[in-house]
Amino acid sequence: MLEIITSIFIVSLLLYAVLGGADFGAGIVEAFYGDKQESTTSKALAPVWEANHVWLILAIVILFTGFPAVYTVISVYLHVPLMLILAGIVLRGSSFIFRFYDPTNRRLHKYFTVFFRISSS
Repeated sequence: MLEIITSIFIVSLLLYAVLGGADFGAGIVEAFYGDKQESTTSKALAPVWEANHVWLILAIVILFTGFPAVYTVISVYLHVPLMLILAGIVLRGSSFIFRFYDPTNRRLHKYFTVFFRISSS
């Protein structure tokens, strides 16, 4: 049973790393190419940007339920990096959504674009 849980955990982390790479790569490409790539990345990411985080959530749930002692050690000793990662994920997702679905305010649109590009790096 331990091998099955470990295998599912490793597969979920691998799928997050592979499928999330396109997600994060789009923000980095947009940072290099500027505003001319913004509409392309927004249209490409809009249908699927949140689906990639399902694999990360699955890995965390497997770690929490399958290996609670390991989860405790990781969450206690790596508290600051985990909170920074969580803040980056939330900042990236919210800036992408606000930028994509509320294009009326150009000033805020600029800020959301900067947040999206920085948190994708």
